[in-house]
Amino acid sequence: MTGSVTAPVVVIGGGQAGLAVARCLQREGVEPVVLDAADRVGDAWRHRYDSLRLFTPAQYDALPDMAFPAPADTYPSKHDVADYLADYAERFGIDVRCGCRVDRLVWSAESSTFRLTAGDQQINASTVVVATGALQLPWRPTFAAGLTADVNQLHAADYRNPADVSGRRVLIVGAGNSGGQIAEELAADDDVVEVTISFGELPRRFPQRLLGRDIFWWFQRWGVMDRTRQDAGSSEAAVGAVPLIGSRLPKLVKSGQVRRAAPIVGADGAGLHAADGAVHRPDTVIWATGYRNDFTWIDIPNVLDEHGQPRHDRGISTTKANLAFIGLPGLHTKGSAFLGFVGRDAEHIATVIGDRQAATSSSA
Repeated sequence: MTGSVTAPVVVIGGGQAGLAVARCLQREGVEPVVLDAADRVGDAWRHRYDSLRLFTPAQYDALPDMAFPAPADTYPSKHDVADYLADYAERFGIDVRCGCRVDRLVWSAESSTFRLTAGDQQINASTVVVATGALQLPWRPTFAAGLTADVNQLHAADYRNPADVSGRRVLIVGAGNSGGQIAEELAADDDVVEVTISFGELPRRFPQRLLGRDIFWWFQRWGVMDRTRQDAGSSEAAVGAVPLIGSRLPKLVKSGQVRRAAPIVGADGAGLHAADGAVHRPDTVIWATGYRNDFTWIDIPNVLDEHGQPRHDRGISTTKANLAFIGLPGLHTKGSAFLGFVGRDAEHIATVIGDRQAATSSSA
């Protein structure tokens, strides 16, 4: 695709956050163009590990104006989510242009527009919403490079199923929801020789069900998903932190089905060094060490802080007019990066954009 395109509003990213804000913009009378790097809507979900299921039940997985098509208290698979997103875009006629990866975003003072570069295409927009999500760059510690090629290394983003590590001794580094779920799956597979998981303290844990109700019913009742950074008096990262939900990992560790290692603090050759001085020599390491945001392609002064993160208030840039961000953990509330709760941020951002566009039109 070549040439130049002009659109009043461009949303970068066609996952749940991008689609939610696009739908809410439609409500405001704005028809955005959504650019997504994937080949199909929902591919970010299709490419995750095979057994992945949401720990939020279906009744808490809906985007604005469209219920999730599954019975209450069931837990959608990755394919269910991918298909839902594709159906959502089709139902509302959202203009999603797949295979369009944005490489650079700049501000043109000459034309008073944002300029987006996507391969050999240039897109001009008066307003941009960045919805590239929280799972951009799989992260692993720098010392991972010290391991020899004899040790097979996978990030949780690249793991698919136990066949990936059949006949091997596996060390999982990190015990969040992904690390815990992978450990459970591998421990149940007879072809995996040994499973060890490395962590310091487990994240806060909650049962999937409490007193006959899903834990998310209680979270709603307690206002957990509405808790903001200001309420908690802490950082976005702390507000966005995800507890372990319904995990069997503590029981598996206690029974010895999954071995526990102290936090890994270094690596060289075929050995991984733990904080307690132990050296572990697995056949495969699965780095369940999370992801990092990547906004290096945004080339606009002062939009990002000293840590490379957006300067914003509830997703609205505080340093550049008509620029917004959505879908990041702790963006405004605990629910900001959750499928069924991102709609709240989408409504706020769309209202701000709609009001600004209406004011611009009336003054023209």
